[in-house]
Amino acid sequence: MFNLIYSLFFILFSLGFIQTDSTIIKLNSHLFEEKTKSGFWLISYHKTNQIEFDIATLEWNENSEIAPLYKGEVDCEQEIDLCSKIPQLPCARLLFNGKFVQDFVNLSSHGSQELRHIIFSVLTQPEKKNEESIPMGQLKRSRVRKPKILTNGLVELTESNFTANAKSGFWFVEFYAPWCGHCQKFEKTFKELGEVTKGKANIAKVNCVDYKNFCKSHGVSGYPTIQLFHNGKFYLDYHGSRTVQEMVKFLKSKASLDPLVVVNENENGN
Repeated sequence: MFNLIYSLFFILFSLGFIQTDSTIIKLNSHLFEEKTKSGFWLISYHKTNQIEFDIATLEWNENSEIAPLYKGEVDCEQEIDLCSKIPQLPCARLLFNGKFVQDFVNLSSHGSQELRHIIFSVLTQPEKKNEESIPMGQLKRSRVRKPKILTNGLVELTESNFTANAKSGFWFVEFYAPWCGHCQKFEKTFKELGEVTKGKANIAKVNCVDYKNFCKSHGVSGYPTIQLFHNGKFYLDYHGSRTVQEMVKFLKSKASLDPLVVVNENENGN
């Protein structure tokens, strides 16, 4: 049904019945909800005299892209309420049909290409089933599933098993998106980290396309994001060098604070 609606929308847009303005629309509390309730919106949030993200120069050919993209801006000194939940300024936020998709604290590192991937993933993502329609027994079993442990020592965590499995010791977790070019380049390094620390450290990853809201709840606004957790609680964001040597050195420095708990590979769930 969604694909049919979107196809009709795109046909109307292509024929000119639905038009977009390439200029940036200044949004305020009176206009915001009404303007952003339909389609994709890329919105720049900034202070009055702050250099905002230059979303006007973002390459986006309205006639050939996967979907129209509207652009707006919010002056956070004048519209305090609209900016109350923005992580930092300046910031660009992508919305779809009025709902949050992703924040960009460094839009230039993403650009048009990765923005296309994000929009494509939104349009092709299957609708989630309502938990109320799932039998309670089945729902309960899904929440206690053990993590999948890969041959290289990496642990695949999900929204349902994260808390139960990361509740003890230190966990070094990468939040990533499969479409992300930076994540793809980093994948080999992170796999090698899992191999050299196998049996000694908890190295895990979370797919933020599958668990978008969960990643958002942990403050993830760009990919890849690496965070360290201790006894199930956020400990710090890792901003160090992303070489295997430096990450191993970092993990060793934390081992002195609390022994690293190792997941038993024999408990690997199916």
